[in-house]
Amino acid sequence: MIDRRQVGGSTLSGVKAVAVSLDVFPWDESYPVSQDRLQERVEHTLRDLGIQVDAVDEDDPNAGQLSVVIFIERLIVGTGIEVYAVVVQVRHEETVCLCRNESVRRLAETWSTLPEPTVLRILPSDVLEERVDRILDEEVAKFVKAYRAANPQPHAQCSV
Repeated sequence: MIDRRQVGGSTLSGVKAVAVSLDVFPWDESYPVSQDRLQERVEHTLRDLGIQVDAVDEDDPNAGQLSVVIFIERLIVGTGIEVYAVVVQVRHEETVCLCRNESVRRLAETWSTLPEPTVLRILPSDVLEERVDRILDEEVAKFVKAYRAANPQPHAQCSV
């Protein structure tokens, strides 16, 4: 992985659009969250903030994308109380090649909310969906901040 502590958000410099790939892992139909709804939420947020969102290219395993992974694990604690352990990671992946051999191309993580301390949240089932939305918004905001820092928008010129 490229060490973003050395290059900062500059790994996002020149990125014109992102394709969002969101996965809840391990997926269980009984979870009170919807992958499709969360995917739409991320895409809508990015579009509202002026970041172009493209469809994921399923035919090209090396196509760049904004990967959102939500790890959820159901736990039973105490006298049968159901809670969920949740970790959310957002990372940007794109095709990179070796300088010594440009024909060698691979999908690599070029920006991530990690290596910041990973926060494991324990959430009661009755607020899981609401809290996952909030956590997801916070993690996507980190990407948006880095994206904007690396790709400043030109200011409109006023005519006098």
